[in-house]
Amino acid sequence: MVARFVADQKIRTREAVRKSMVRAIASEIIGYLDFEATNPAKACIGARVITELPFSIELGKMKKVLPLSGEKYADLVFRGRIDRIDLKVSQKKGDLDLVVSDYKSSGSSAEWEQLWLYSLVLLALERPEIPASPESMRAFFRTIRKPGISKVLEVHPREKRMVQQRARPKCEPDFADVDQKLREMLDRIFDGRVFERADLLEETKGGCYLCPFKMGPCIMTGEGGSS
Repeated sequence: MVARFVADQKIRTREAVRKSMVRAIASEIIGYLDFEATNPAKACIGARVITELPFSIELGKMKKVLPLSGEKYADLVFRGRIDRIDLKVSQKKGDLDLVVSDYKSSGSSAEWEQLWLYSLVLLALERPEIPASPESMRAFFRTIRKPGISKVLEVHPREKRMVQQRARPKCEPDFADVDQKLREMLDRIFDGRVFERADLLEETKGGCYLCPFKMGPCIMTGEGGSS
């Protein structure tokens, strides 16, 4: 698993450096697994765990949770892969039907918006292994370098609202809020064709490492990328 991770990162260097990096990565992974073993309640270990769940869903099929976006951009397809889903998670204050989580090397790159969308995607997906109408749901990031969890989002499907735990300022977006933000973002992209690369914006640090627009012309603006 570690060797595959290193290969996926396209590391091309001397063997000694490569081995050193593999040891470091293995140490971090083992540290995280130890966190799960010693803190199963905090880590929200489910009776069943689903990993690397790919999804592809048209926004039109998400109208029950995103009516505005689903109506205007019905043919737009969301594609992605959810790192982990825990089912039937036992907790002292009440069991959770579903916990969705994404692995991050650290909490610095974790964004609430990703948790919002992953949660709503799961509520709209029609998959036999996923509860169709969960009563209780949680989403968060699992951090590897400093083993633990980050940005806990409590989701209340029946009330169509979310609560960002320990967020400052307090934030409790409902599904309609997320829908509005998503539609406005899509409007900016598709209606006005306004697409600003992160590395060109103020107060950014070079943009996303994996962004394909960094290496060539931006398909939205026609501008050249940075090398």
